Formats: sequence, structure tokens, C-alpha cells
Amino acid sequence: MLSSVIHRLSSVLLLLIALIAFLLVLEASYFVWALAGDEDLEKADLIVVFEGEYDRARVAYSLVDRSYAPNLLISPATEKKLRAYEKRYNPSRPYARIMEDKSRTTLENAVHTGEILRENGFKSAILVTSWDHMPRSYLLLRILTYSAHIQIQRSIVPTAGLDPTNWYGSPEGWKRTYNEMMELWGSLYELAAYRMRGAFSTDPPKQSAVSAFLRKMLLFDLDPVRS
Repeated sequence: MLSSVIHRLSSVLLLLIALIAFLLVLEASYFVWALAGDEDLEKADLIVVFEGEYDRARVAYSLVDRSYAPNLLISPATEKKLRAYEKRYNPSRPYARIMEDKSRTTLENAVHTGEILRENGFKSAILVTSWDHMPRSYLLLRILTYSAHIQIQRSIVPTAGLDPTNWYGSPEGWKRTYNEMMELWGSLYELAAYRMRGAFSTDPPKQSAVSAFLRKMLLFDLDPVRS
């Protein structure tokens, strides 16, 4: 009887290992595709920037100046920050700016952006974010807009002086990609919790002892790079 139990446990363990391996290969394949470089952009209804490190806003305003979309959303950004961006980048073409100042995480960026796209009847958007952040951002936004049949295009912003088309030639490129692959699982967990609760957690993101411990154990400690 004991041997039978051990055999069953071994079978379950092997199945679990195979499932984890399959998911990791699937995730790695997706990251390779998502990090492959910019698409040939077409005009859209909205340019959306997931605010954070790097030179994302500058790229977004350059797309506005080239008439890629008549509307711009920076998530999150206060009225004060939007005025500062306009003063800094001095857009030459008229556009409508849409304010979203509530997001605290990448998932919240995607949720609030999806809501804005649906509420305004937009059918297409250009997502602007840094190259290592793009796979997670794009996947979350696609999941949250899939049922509305909204087209999402990618505009990748270089990170920390790395060439987005040759990121694998740098140790930092591998470290940043690994970090984002780990962060994706955290975002998917956050998405599942959001779906179950129907609301975001009121706790400050990434501040729990468990979250801090996992991040310290699983992620590389990389210096932030700001524009």
C-alpha cells in the first residue's frame, strides 16, 4: 500500500513539474515574440503610456506630433504632471488628453486603460512603454480588452541604453527580462484576486512582508533609470 501511495505521489509530482516546465516554455516564447521590436504602427484612436521609468512620455508625444492618434492617456498622471509634460515636450498638434491618476501597479494601469477605451468607444490603441515592461503590459491590456475587440499596437521604448533588438547580448538585458517574467506571475495573481473581489486591494502594493521577501529572493536588484 505504501508503494502505491509513493507511486501516486511521484506521478503527481512529475505531472506538476511537466506543467511548470510547459508554462515556463510558453512564457519564454511569448517574451521572445513581445521583445522582438516595434510593429509598423498604424493610426489609432488612443496613445496610452504606462507611466514609470525611462523615456516613455517623450515617445508618446512624438507619436502625437506625427498624428498617430488624436487622444493621449498617461497612466497614471495628475493634472500638474500633464502640464509639466506639455511644457517639456511642447506638442505641435492639437489632441485630447485623458487623465487617469489612480493606478498604482501595472495591472491597475491595464484595468483603468481598458475601462477608458470601452467608455469612449475606442477600437484601437498604441501602447507605449519600455521594452522590458512591454510583454507584461501588453498581455494584461490584451486580456482586459479582448472581449471588446480592441486592437492594441506596441511602441517599445529603449531601456537603460540597451538595444531592444539585441537585449540578449547584455547581462542587464537578461536580468531585466528575468525580472519581468517573474513580475508577470505576480500581476496574474493580482488579476485573479481582482476578478474574485471585484475591486483592487486597499493595501499598498508590494508592501506586505511576504511580497517584500519574495521580491528580495526572486528578483535581481537593478538600478532604476529615469528619463
